[in-house]
Amino acid sequence: MRYHFTTYKPVLIKNIFKALFLLSAIATAQVDTPKKIHSEPVSIDVVKNGVDISADYYTLKNNIEGKESSFFVSQKPTKEQIIKAAIQLRSDSFDITDTKSGMAINMMMFYSYPVKKIVVLAPTTGNTKDYSVNIAGDIVENRANEIIKEKYNPSATLVNGKLTFNGKTYAVISNKDIKKEITALIDKEKLADKRVSK
Repeated sequence: MRYHFTTYKPVLIKNIFKALFLLSAIATAQVDTPKKIHSEPVSIDVVKNGVDISADYYTLKNNIEGKESSFFVSQKPTKEQIIKAAIQLRSDSFDITDTKSGMAINMMMFYSYPVKKIVVLAPTTGNTKDYSVNIAGDIVENRANEIIKEKYNPSATLVNGKLTFNGKTYAVISNKDIKKEITALIDKEKLADKRVSK
């Protein structure tokens, strides 16, 4: 089944997703107090029978360096803090909405630490369900790209799916592999047609 990922998202639905995402973060003890989580739309291009699937990447810089962020670490984080946050903090989410009504169906959040999994949340009911994924790598592609872009370590390199940072090498989890897992799970669990149940 073919999907088309889009970055379109109604403002109201987007705000609902972000609020629920924040509550989920609190529940999993990644934040202490409800503040902000910075994200930006990503073109990982899914439309299937009137369903839009939009993607967001939770940026490293704005979250770990911004005092107002729920994931704040330091305004001048060390290299050790940077790579730890890059690997451990959730990074990519996918929002499934009904194109016609603009109603939220499910939100899918990819985790690479401590275990690789996709957490599916139904915004209207609050139900969540975890799905393990068989995918190799240490750090997601968007995070690896941001580390290079922000020049957190001038000697860092990203070559052939390997990020070398602060003297260590990390295997990159490609956007292609994440998209493949997301698409397969949507098809298998019919997440574009019904809200996830407990």
